[in-house]
Amino acid sequence: MRQRVAAKPATAAPSNGASRPTSRATPESNTPATTQPACHATCSVCQHNADLACLDVAIHARTPQYTHNGHTYYFCSEACRADFEREPSTYVER
Repeated sequence: MRQRVAAKPATAAPSNGASRPTSRATPESNTPATTQPACHATCSVCQHNADLACLDVAIHARTPQYTHNGHTYYFCSEACRADFEREPSTYVER
């Protein structure tokens, strides 16, 4: 089953005042550079189809995305993005 993909914010700094090292995804590598976890989203198309293998999507510069009614959705693949684009009402929660 596939559902709406909403980006989750990156983890905040610890409340004890200590700072964490930050990392940035580079478009060339599509992987975070160091320790901070990347932002994640849920692939709406995979959730709708109950495909749990690729439900969680790490968001980086080349992650497939589509904006519908002012909301940006992220996908595990271009195929899922294309399915969503053809029929967004199937995958958007009401």
